[in-house]
Amino acid sequence: MMRELPVSFYLPGEDITSVAGLSPDRDWRDFGYGVRAWILQTYLRMLAAGHPVTLTGRMPLRGVVVAHADSAVYTNPPSTEVVLVVVRADKAAQTYADFEIVQNGPAADAERVFHVHHWPQPGLVPRSSTRGDHIRVVEFKGHVVSLNPALRGRAFAEALAQRGIEWRVDVVDYRGHVSADYSECRWNDYSSTDLSVAVRHGWRRDHPSKPASKLINSWLAGSPAILGPESAYRELRRSELDYVEVTSLDEMIRAIDHLRGSPERYRAMIEGGFKRAQEFTTARLVDRWARLLFEEVPQAAARRPASKVGLRRRSGMLAFALRRAMRGSGYYVMAKRAADILRER
Repeated sequence: MMRELPVSFYLPGEDITSVAGLSPDRDWRDFGYGVRAWILQTYLRMLAAGHPVTLTGRMPLRGVVVAHADSAVYTNPPSTEVVLVVVRADKAAQTYADFEIVQNGPAADAERVFHVHHWPQPGLVPRSSTRGDHIRVVEFKGHVVSLNPALRGRAFAEALAQRGIEWRVDVVDYRGHVSADYSECRWNDYSSTDLSVAVRHGWRRDHPSKPASKLINSWLAGSPAILGPESAYRELRRSELDYVEVTSLDEMIRAIDHLRGSPERYRAMIEGGFKRAQEFTTARLVDRWARLLFEEVPQAAARRPASKVGLRRRSGMLAFALRRAMRGSGYYVMAKRAADILRER
């Protein structure tokens, strides 16, 4: 692997010494929001694997710098010796970045925008094998805003109760990471979760910026998933045993009834999920990050003149900032055009 460019993870506003002592699998509740899940966790896992990476709260003077979109947009790297790699996550395109990382394959171009899957749930405890093929608990784990309103209502819970099934909602009310309280959630614990459910608002609506994390977690946990029609899930689907897709409350209940009455299919989904999960282990993702940061990004950066990298960043930041400040205004069109001209120079 190429090692010429140092690799840093940019985490402003944190006590670097303190957070560097965290363990994703032990302290998983501390990684519940995007910046820490992407930046801090990636740093810690790569460091544990022996890769030469650093964590910093100040923008370095040179090298590959990985930052989350929530913090990178407010920072102007000091020189063209910085190769700014921004994790887009579920945000809009970060046009000011030298390179971007996206969590879904179709958004990548392998030239400036690279695909890396989101990390699976840290500290995950799989479903207990002693539960057999009986479905007694159906559960949603996540932020409350990510749960379809119909599944929050009494009707769904009562329908499951009539079937002898417990409906669990393990949620955090996320209103920004500062106010979010993860102390009571058990997102890592699938030991008694017989079915995992995840459908966002809008039964037939795609959410193309969202990752396939809930599907991958269900595979790793041995807890078959019933999911909405999201492109991230469909991107990974190879078999009807990978998960069940639903587009209405009635379809959700029928899917649960079908799996209750088909223990062979239920077992096949668990076994198939464990096989698929091997593609998304933390070890596989560490390898992917290493290839990206030590090979693909440096090679791509070397193909581009340093002056052009700097112009792109400055003009991109200008257009991005004006778009946010004056969205809906005709001034943005002018600013974007000026930025495009600068990039072409």
